[in-house]
Amino acid sequence: MNEVKKHSRIKKFCRVALLCAAAVLVGVLIFSAAINIFMTSRYKDLISDPSDIGNMENAEYAIVLGCAVYKNGEPCDMLRHRLDIGAELYLTGKVQKIIVSGNPSESHNNEPLAMKEYLIKKEVPQDDIFVDNGGISTYDTMSRAADLFGVKSAIVVSQKYHLSRAMYIGEQNGISVSGASATFGKYDDQLKYSVREYLARCKDFFMVLFTLSYNGTEVSLPSPDTQPSPIPEPTPTPDDLPTVEPTPEPEPEPEPEPEPEPKAETVDGIVIPDTLNVHQGAGSKHPKIGELKKGDLVTIVGTSGGWHRIQYNGGEGYVSTDYIELKYTVDASKHVIYEGAVNDLFPIAKSYSLPRTSVPEYVMLHFSSAIMIDFDDPYNMDLVRDIFIDGGVDAHYIIDREGTIYCYVPEDRVAYHAGSMNQLAIGIEILAIGSKSDMSIYMSGSKYDKIDPSLIGYTDAQYEALGELVSDICERYDIPTDREHIVGHDEYNANKNDPGELFDWDKMIDILNP
Repeated sequence: MNEVKKHSRIKKFCRVALLCAAAVLVGVLIFSAAINIFMTSRYKDLISDPSDIGNMENAEYAIVLGCAVYKNGEPCDMLRHRLDIGAELYLTGKVQKIIVSGNPSESHNNEPLAMKEYLIKKEVPQDDIFVDNGGISTYDTMSRAADLFGVKSAIVVSQKYHLSRAMYIGEQNGISVSGASATFGKYDDQLKYSVREYLARCKDFFMVLFTLSYNGTEVSLPSPDTQPSPIPEPTPTPDDLPTVEPTPEPEPEPEPEPEPEPKAETVDGIVIPDTLNVHQGAGSKHPKIGELKKGDLVTIVGTSGGWHRIQYNGGEGYVSTDYIELKYTVDASKHVIYEGAVNDLFPIAKSYSLPRTSVPEYVMLHFSSAIMIDFDDPYNMDLVRDIFIDGGVDAHYIIDREGTIYCYVPEDRVAYHAGSMNQLAIGIEILAIGSKSDMSIYMSGSKYDKIDPSLIGYTDAQYEALGELVSDICERYDIPTDREHIVGHDEYNANKNDPGELFDWDKMIDILNP
């Protein structure tokens, strides 16, 4: 009998324990969900997408959060997109300084140093780039920004899913924050990042709540505002001061005559100035260093936030993008472009490319279409452009269905089409739709079956144009015309499948080696 009662008490205790554990678990889940909802909703309206960067309020700093760097020193796609946005914020005058923060260890390939070098290539002055070698975590980065750099206002730069946590930590440390999203399309392992971020928001909520300490590693480039003040000179006594006769007040100089307003003219019904001011930096607040006159020949070497960086009359400077296409001739002859291509250098080629520092060793082939946007007109060039711009990627050339070759990025600049291979490869996009297997990552089999068969695969005109283009590139750079040097995107990146099963490599190589 006693055994029965004892067993009954044990069962009752286990039942109560399980109920308590379940209640605690439910409570934890509800509380963690509440933390996540609180953080994401609080900062939702303070985060700007890449297309809205120009409308953001100015801040003193951009804080670019670190991410993976490859062994060759190149940033991963997520980090590259963050750095591109950081550079744009600086070059358009939205911020005056940039803090790059990450893990400086060899195992992480010195993230902050790679970030700094990338920004310098994007023409951000190194004196305005501040390296935080102690930003091992988001909590460390934002806490150190406030305490060690003395940051009072900042635009935090990262992918959208990551920003609310960083902004919360910054705000709790007294920083006036806004967020610039560097999200361009979908990223590999995004689900993993999102789950980790969900948990990290809970962790950092409690770290802020209990004011836990952060990594105290010294910064490598302290802010000028935190430099020690000079030791003051001893204050002289009245007896030490020499007698000085008062000097008469100088006559006020007459105010200079205001410069006459430049003449205006009308082009296609638009009134535009007869001359265009050239500034030292991207923004009218920068000093004027020259002017363009009608008919001047200019080379546009970069564009960001409504300002072109140009080469003209032996010099360089910045001009507003307003009207320049109406009045001034863009000189593409200074770039390396296949002579048979249509010069179609569109904005992404100016905003998302870098000067090439290595001689190309490979030609990499890709396929593209707008099939997911317009099922009936998948080769609409305007739609294809939008896809590149939204994705933050580009290529040197694109070949349409009729075999017309368009140059999007000159060969002397690096196009973003192949990750760490960008410096070494010329990228060529071919407008095509792959096989059902190739397209399975984009659409269902039943949807694929509805595509007009004439739109699938490659055309003879494309093979012919591709052969002429690749042959010319290989001859100029002494690249062997074999399968070791003419490669597909899928051969470099296992997660890609272009140019796909329908591309005839044998035909391509035969054209190159008649």
